[in-house]
Amino acid sequence: MEQRRGFSIIEVLVYVAILATASVLIVSSIVQLTQLYGKGRAERRLVLAAENAFERITRELRLAQSIDTASPYTLPGSRIKLNTFQSYTDFTPTTRTIDLDSGYAVLDNNLAKILTPIGVAVTNLTFTQLTGGASDAVRVQMTLTTSGGPFQPTRTFFTTVVLRGSYLDI
Repeated sequence: MEQRRGFSIIEVLVYVAILATASVLIVSSIVQLTQLYGKGRAERRLVLAAENAFERITRELRLAQSIDTASPYTLPGSRIKLNTFQSYTDFTPTTRTIDLDSGYAVLDNNLAKILTPIGVAVTNLTFTQLTGGASDAVRVQMTLTTSGGPFQPTRTFFTTVVLRGSYLDI
């Protein structure tokens, strides 16, 4: 009696099919993980840009004494002009503007003072004045979107800030 060595064609086809299925599953998992990583990076870049811009905007608004509502700075709008001070230690009166310019939030109409990073566009920036009692407040709404790359998430962020200079005797 003679014993055969090797595999039959059916066995080879079954093994190839199992290997192909496993390969497809592994490759699709790697592709999905790469996409999730890219989406996560884009979202993180968006949130960091919002945090940094809102931190500076909040600092400027808190320092301000009042809002200059003269034209073209009517509220609600995408620009605000503040009657403020140089800094928390230098009480020299000055004015500052925060504006939407070419897809960036900018301070004092100066593109050198961009509040949002390159690669993140501001599609909406709205300042709304809230008045009441002895102080003023400003509600800020900013919509950001990432540009470039396959993932371009868009998120809207909000904050409300009381103008400390409006109720402090400085």
